[in-house]
Formats: sequence, C-alpha cells, structure tokens
Amino acid sequence: LDYNLDWCLSTKLEQYAQGNCTAFSGSLCCDKRCDNRCSGSDGCGGICSVSSCSVGQTCNSGTCCIPSCSGKCGGDDSCGGTCTVASCTGEQTCYNDLCCTAQCTGKCGGDDSCGGTCTVASCTGGQTCYNDLCCTAQCTGKICGSNSCGGTCGAGCPSGKVCSYAQTSCVTPLATAYQVKYPFIVPVNAVIANNSNILVDSWGTLTGNNYISKTTDLGQTYTNTSLISKDGQIACDDDCSSMASTFNNGTTRTLGYSFNSGANFSTRTFGTTYNTRKILLSNAASGSQSSKVLLVPNGTGYLMLSNTISGSFANIGLSRSYLDATMSGDGTKICATVNNDRNIYCSDDSGANFYAVDTGVLTAYPYYNGIDMSDNGQVVALYSANSTQNITVRLTTNRSGAVATWTNPSSLPVSTGLSTSEALKKIDVSANGSQVIVPGFNTYKSSDYGNSWSLIKSYIYPSNNQPAAFSASADGSRLLFSKFTYGYMQVSTNGGNNWSKGGRYAVEKQQYSSAVNGDGNIILISGGYSGTYKSINRGVSFTSLTDDKNCFTNFCYVVFNTMDMDSTGSKLIATGSNYLTVSSDGGSTLTSVMFNKAWRDARMNSNGTKAIAANCGEASGSCSSDGYLYASSDSLATWQRLDSADARNWINVDIDDAGNNMVAVDSYNQVYYSHNGGVNWQNSIMPADNSNYRYTRSIRSDSTGRYVMMTRQKGVLVSSDYGVTFAPSIVYNGSLDLRSGSVCRSGDLMIAGGYFLSNNLAYSTDKGQTWSYKTVDNVATLDCDASGQVILMGHYVKDYITIFK
Repeated sequence: LDYNLDWCLSTKLEQYAQGNCTAFSGSLCCDKRCDNRCSGSDGCGGICSVSSCSVGQTCNSGTCCIPSCSGKCGGDDSCGGTCTVASCTGEQTCYNDLCCTAQCTGKCGGDDSCGGTCTVASCTGGQTCYNDLCCTAQCTGKICGSNSCGGTCGAGCPSGKVCSYAQTSCVTPLATAYQVKYPFIVPVNAVIANNSNILVDSWGTLTGNNYISKTTDLGQTYTNTSLISKDGQIACDDDCSSMASTFNNGTTRTLGYSFNSGANFSTRTFGTTYNTRKILLSNAASGSQSSKVLLVPNGTGYLMLSNTISGSFANIGLSRSYLDATMSGDGTKICATVNNDRNIYCSDDSGANFYAVDTGVLTAYPYYNGIDMSDNGQVVALYSANSTQNITVRLTTNRSGAVATWTNPSSLPVSTGLSTSEALKKIDVSANGSQVIVPGFNTYKSSDYGNSWSLIKSYIYPSNNQPAAFSASADGSRLLFSKFTYGYMQVSTNGGNNWSKGGRYAVEKQQYSSAVNGDGNIILISGGYSGTYKSINRGVSFTSLTDDKNCFTNFCYVVFNTMDMDSTGSKLIATGSNYLTVSSDGGSTLTSVMFNKAWRDARMNSNGTKAIAANCGEASGSCSSDGYLYASSDSLATWQRLDSADARNWINVDIDDAGNNMVAVDSYNQVYYSHNGGVNWQNSIMPADNSNYRYTRSIRSDSTGRYVMMTRQKGVLVSSDYGVTFAPSIVYNGSLDLRSGSVCRSGDLMIAGGYFLSNNLAYSTDKGQTWSYKTVDNVATLDCDASGQVILMGHYVKDYITIFK
C-alpha cells in the first residue's frame, strides 16, 4: 500500500470506514468536512453530495433541508420546492395553499370557507334551503303566512285578505279604524291664581278641540271647560272664580266668560275685526259679575273696556298701535305702552281720560314694551328693548297722575346685554307692588321694589326653546311657565324658590314618525314640540318616553324623525336631528350614539340583532356629500361604517331579517342594494322616468328582503327581486303628494299615504300589483305590525292618530 494510505488505515480506520478519511496524493490523510452539507468542497479535494443528508431531507442551496408542508397543499416548502395536495388528509381540499375542511354543517348554500359552495345535500330530514341555511318549516296549527323558511303555510290567503298574526285565519286589512286622542294637551297660554288653580288655553285638548282647560293639582290632571278658544288670550281674577277668553268665530269677535270658576260659560260678540293681544280682568267678589274686562288690540285699534264681565264694551282712548296694557285691582287705573310715539299713556278714571305719563323713558329702549302695575296703580314697571335687542327695566313707586319718578335698577343683572330672544317681552308686578319679575330664559325677581335682584329660574334649553308664556298669581307666590316647545310646564308655589314639573302635554298636531312591534300591541308615536309616546295596549293609553329627560345636556333627543322596533318592542332605534338614539329596554333608557352626524333613517331586523343607519352628512352635521351608512351586528351595541358604500347624501335604508339583504337610497333617488350584509353594493335598475317620481319618502322591505317598496312623492315603485330592479306600482301622478309608506314584515300588506291620493290611503295585498283605497285625513306617517292587522297612522294638523286593528 501507499505509505500515506497505509498510515490512514492504521491510524484512522473508523473514519476511513465511514468515508471520511482519504489521502491526498503525496500528502497526509485528510478529514472530510460535509456535515449537513450536500454540495461544494469537502475540504479534501472532493465534492459533498446529497448522500450527506439524512432521510427525508433535500438539498437546498448546498444545505440539507427538511421541507415544511404540514397542513399545506401548495406554496413554498421552505426548501426551494413546492408543497403538493398530497399533504392534505381526509376530506380536506386545497384553498389558498392550505388544507381546508369545508364548513357546511347545517348550511345549504353560500361560502364553505374553502373557496367552494355548500349544497342543498347538506340538509336532512325534510329541511329546505333558506338564506343559505337548512330550515325546518314551522307550520303546526297554521293555515297561512310564512313558514319561516321562505315559503307559505297552507294555501295562503285569497286576494284582499291578510294572514292574522297567529296565522290561524285570513282577515280583511284596515277593516276597523279607531281615532285615538292624545291623553295630554298642548298649551298656548296659561294663567295661575292665588289658590294654585291654573287655566290653560291649548291646542288639541282632551276632546280634540281648542277648549279652555282647568287644573287644580298643578297640571297633573285636567278637565275641559265648555269654552272653545282660538287665539290664546285668557285671563282670570285672583282666585280664578271669574275667567274670560276671546276668540274669532270666523266673522265676529267673541268673548267667553264665566263667574263660577268655569262651571258654566256664556259668550257674546263685540264689534271689532281685529284680534286681541291681551285680556285683563279686575278683581271681584267670588261668584259676582262685577269684574271689569279690558281688551288690548293686536295691531292698531282701540282699548276696549267693559265695566262688568257680562256687560257691553266701549272704546277708550285713541286708536293706536298698543304694545301692552295693565289695569289696577279695581279696574279704575289703566296704563298702556304705545308703538306709534313710544309713549306711556295712563288713565285714573276707567279710561275716560288718558294722559302721557312719560315721554322719554322709552327713547333709548323703544321696542317690545311690557308694562304691569300694582293693585293700587302706584307701582309701575316697564320692560323694553333697544335696537340691538338688549333689554332694560324701568320702575316707579310713586306714580300719581302724570307724575312719576323712574329709576333704572342698575343692580338688575339683565339690564345690560340680555337678548330679547331670551326673554318673554313682559314684566310682572305683584298686587302690593313689592315683587317684580322679569321672566325668560333666565328669570330674575326683586322683592324690594327693584333695589336688589336674584335669579330664580334658569332654563336648561337653548333660547329658541324658551317658554311660551309666564303667569304669576296676584300675591306673587305662585309662578307658572307654560312651554309650547316640548310641552313642559314649570310651577312654583313659593315665589320661585322651588320648581316642579306641572304636568305634561301631548304630541303636537303634526306627527313625525311612528312604529309598531311584531304583534301590534306596542305603538310609538313622535310629534313636533312635545316628545315621543308609547302605548303597550294598542293605543288605549299612552305614556311619555321623553318626559323628564334633560336631553339637551344628556345628549338625547325627544322628537324623532324615524323610529323602528324589534318584534318584541324591547329594542328601539330612532333618528332625530344629529342624534342616533338606541334603547334595549323598550325606551325607558334612551342612549344617543355618534353625535353631530345628519342622521336620516335607521332600521333593524325583527329580533334586533342587526341594524343599518344612514346619514346625509358625516362631518358637518348637515346634509352634504359626505354621508355614510353604518351597520350593527351586536344588537345595537357597536357600529361600523360601511366604507364599501360610497360617501353620499344617504336618506333611507332597510334591512331584512337575516341581515344579508339591504337597500339604501340617496338624495338623488338612486337605490343601492347589498346581498351580503353590506360588504358589496350595486346600483338598482330604475324605470326610465325615475326622476318624475320626485322625492323619496321611505324604502321598506318584507322580512326576506325580496319585496321592496319605495314610496316617492309622486308614486310608488316596487322590487320583487331583492332590490335589483324597480318598476312602477302606483304609477306617476303629478297631483300626488305621498308622505309615508310601509311594508308589513310578512309581505302580505303594503301601505302608502299622504295628500291628494284617492282618499289619502292606498293599500295592496298582492305585493303591489293592485291597490285599494280608504278615506282618511292627510297622512304624515305610517307603520304596521308584522302581519298587517294593526296599522298606525299619524296625521298632519290633527290631535289624534288613527289605528286600524
């Protein structure tokens, strides 16, 4: 043997046997360097090979590599190769380079989570495929209506009938109408007496007319008198035993009066064509007719005085543009402010003679001049404003004839800078003259003839929601604010030290929105100026959802433009101004979310788990081009913006019960639909004359989302293919002015109403193919229960709602 090789064999036999020992020609033995290497030099003049790698390894860039393909069926194996489908086991398929197990248990359509589609073969035991889920029909004991799986129980109902809520009979829709009066009143004016009796002149009182109402328990309960009033001018003496009101019966002015606390009223006409700005009564013994009556014209005219409450009127003074007037307790002393020459004119002989008391006190503050006096006529207080609408108060305690010394109480906090929009443009003096009150947004009182002042009432509401009227009893102990906007009445029985809420008023005679739950037992109605009301007995009685809610500081809203409920009535969603309001306890607690967006509509599915809302202005709080759609899938708890829907002026939306089918309308009357819960949106196909139908009032669908009704100002469009295409249903008519429409969730009934429609209400029981009509008053808002048995209708300029049940 060669010497060197012999040396290797003798000294490194083990390495040789393993192939790791070799000999360079003419040199010593050498150890190979190929551990975990499969190419390149072995350090001994040779080349490492794949044989250096262990079982299961491959050669990658000269290094032995273990491929990583567990659970993978494609893509890089980390060793320069590609994983294959052979890596998947059982019924797995290859999806996105991963082994995937299809998720189709209980499903019969839709994505199987592995790039494929579930098939109806997944359903068993007579189930059918509905909304991509295997569904068992629910028809036990039912003869009509939905089987909960997209089909119908029994043979269904014949034309003109709808299935009852229990699905046990077919009934005629809109068969019986009930007019439900509101249980409260909306005040125009109110006065309070020393004994806390309150006389209220109102819009739409308990019986629906403009009756004078009376309350003896600070507004908790009311009774109507027999007197109708139409212009809000009422008065009573110190204890309201004598009371009077003026109104216009269409041709003549009429005085209504009572001298037995309103138990009986008489009326008489008096010869003037102008309305009354104010009515005043002097004091009289209880039950007597000796109260003098002073009428102040609204506009240029004469003051008119009657020496007894049932006597005839005589013109006193000159024909002038009177701003305000006051009368002493015995009716002999009268003072008035006049717009013509900004003077104050007084009489001490029941109007036989008048003289100018002062010619300069109103010069600097010549506008909105309120005046009042003490019972003896010596204390006179003036309220006035200047051209920049700041107000001031002047006071005299020693008027005698034409002589008076006027003071400007510099300590009055409102004397510099209080805007007239924050005040009621009046002033009140107690019978003894010591107490003076300036009522308004902030109300100040002096108990020492104007020498010092204190704040006794500060309204929490913005100035444009100020109280409508103020009254104080003659002794100054009882104070009353009646509030037309939102209907509050505030009462104090201790001179303003403490205040209580004296009753609540009804929805004003313009209803904005309504909602009915699944079985029709729960009804919501919301109207201008006074709030939102709820009935849990189909309108037999109502309670307020928004009373006692300080909504301007707690960021909630009391009047809603749209409302929707789940089938049980526990969940509520509503839009109003820039607030989206939700509730999970039937409205007992109202929570506003996402402030300062111009919300226009919001709808939820029947169980309240999913919802969609639309605003027409995202950042500005007013309608612009930056509105968005929002969706909730956790029972109104959280909301996500649907960026897949472009920024638009969104105004109306709806959602089906599964939460998959959605429709939305923008201010240009373009409809968009989504069939996958808002992930993607597409344009609906509209009729060629789409623009002729004008404004969109609402868009509503049945529980499946298949039938969609779009109520427009000039007609109705209906889709029967989940919002993909729309066709005329109530064809274009230029004289129509539709205001609202709805589809009952069962799909059995469609309703539309407004002005100038044939009898104002149209309804269809065949998915909009044909329509029938009913005579109703002008319709403002419509909604119905799931089956169409209970229909709620709100009206314009009416003090009642109509319920068909």
